[in-house]
This record gives sequence, structure tokens and C-alpha cells, in this order.
Amino acid sequence: MLKPRSVREVIQAGWFLYRRRFRFVLTASLSILFPYAMIAAYVQAHFTMLSSDEMQQLMTDVGSNAQTSSLLSVLPHGSEIWFIVLGLMYMLLVVPLLQGILVHMTAQIMLKKQDVTVSEAGNLAFRRLLPNVGTLVLVGLIYVFFIAVFTLIIFLIFSLLGSVSQALASVIVVLGSIALFIGVIWFLLRVSMVSLVVVEEHRSFFGAIRQSFRLTRDQAKRLFGFFVMLFLICLVIETFLSLMGSVFFPSAGGGLMIDSLISIFLTPFAMLCMSVMYVDLRIRRGE
Repeated sequence: MLKPRSVREVIQAGWFLYRRRFRFVLTASLSILFPYAMIAAYVQAHFTMLSSDEMQQLMTDVGSNAQTSSLLSVLPHGSEIWFIVLGLMYMLLVVPLLQGILVHMTAQIMLKKQDVTVSEAGNLAFRRLLPNVGTLVLVGLIYVFFIAVFTLIIFLIFSLLGSVSQALASVIVVLGSIALFIGVIWFLLRVSMVSLVVVEEHRSFFGAIRQSFRLTRDQAKRLFGFFVMLFLICLVIETFLSLMGSVFFPSAGGGLMIDSLISIFLTPFAMLCMSVMYVDLRIRRGE
């Protein structure tokens, strides 16, 4: 298994590990994702779901091209707070723990030919949780800082050129927006392995970011293709299962249950593919 892989082979290896260690994967997913899914389902059912009258009003507003403020006013009061809380819980707790468990299992099997238990991988992921969260927050701050600086530069250029040529200023803004979009994608690809590095290589903060940049050097196009392919595969599977679930469980509660089950089974597959890609990048760097 110690060989460089194509994008297709990485996903195939992820599927192979998913099937081979299905009990491990399911146990980890139920331990981490299931409690979150129950909390998210409870919050959605009690605090963020619209009544039939509210849903009808929302559809009417959408059909009449209502302003964003009008659409938001239809949503249950305080629902935006719950969405933020659930999003932060998912990104800073669920993902680091589950990804940490799966990447440690993957690295041990592929690099050392050793199996680990869920408790061993879970203990490592939990011990590395605070450095993981801190590093992810640092990445987010760097991301926001450069977005703000780039936006400010574009705004200043637009202000200076606006008095000379409005057309030229508009072209600069369009080109700047395209460059910003490409830069954001490039940055996200280069830091995509940060969380895995924190757990498996015991690096944190700037050390983990530098290592992620080192592993992904000259790999941006390949990583972009990998994430696009993985997204499409997961999207097709999720859409198919959601449609099947809506046929057998047409109620709102049934929809929440189906969404939770899909997440429990599909999310670990995507994370395993990412873990295989991380190991492949290390192999390509001779580690």
C-alpha cells in the first residue's frame, strides 16, 4: 500500500478501508456523529423548523422577490443563533474528533501495517483536540485577515480609478473578485491537511500550517480534482438516499431521521478518503 496513488485510486482505497474496517468506522461515527445528530435534530425540530403557515409565507415572499430582511423575518426568532452554535460545534468538535480517529487508523494501517482500536484512536484525537481547535481557529483568522486586506486594496484601487475611468475601475473590481475567488480556493486546498497533521504528526499552530503547505506543494490541481470528485460522489449518494427516504418517510421527522442516518454513514467515508489522500501526500514526500 506504500505507493503514490491517482485521485481515483485514493477514493478506491478510502472505500476499501471503509468496508474492511466498517465496524471501527461505524463505532467511531456513532460515538461522535450520533450525539451531534440527535442534538441537531432536536434543535431543528423545536427551534428552527417553520410551521405550515410560516412556510407558506416564506414561499410567497420568495415568489414575490422579497428582500433578504423580509425573508429572515419569517424564520423563527433566534434560529440564526442555533445555526451558528450547531455550525461551530460541528466544525470545532465533531469534525476534529472524528477525522482524528479515522486518520490515525488509516495511517497506522497504510504506513505501519498495524490495526488500532477505536479507544486508542479516540484517546489520541481527544488529547489533540485543543491544539486542533486552536490551529483551525488560527487558520480561520489568517483567512479572514487576508480576505479583509485584499478587499481593502481592491476598494482603494476602485476609489482611486473611479474618478479617472469608471469602466476601468469596474474591470479592476471584476478581475480582483476573480483573483480573490481563485486565491480562496488555493488557500483552502493548501491548508486542507492541517487538522490531520495536528493529530497524526503532533504539530500545532504555525508548525501544522507549514507542514500542510509542504505536503500540498505542487498538488493544488490534483487536490482540487480530488475534492470535486469526492463532493460529486457524496452528492449523488446523498441525493439518492434522501429521495428514497422521502418516499418511505415523507414526514418532517422522518426527513430529519434520514438526514442523520446519511450523515452517520456517509461522512466517515469522505473523511477516510481525505485520510488516504493525506497518507498519499506523505508517501510522495518520502515520509
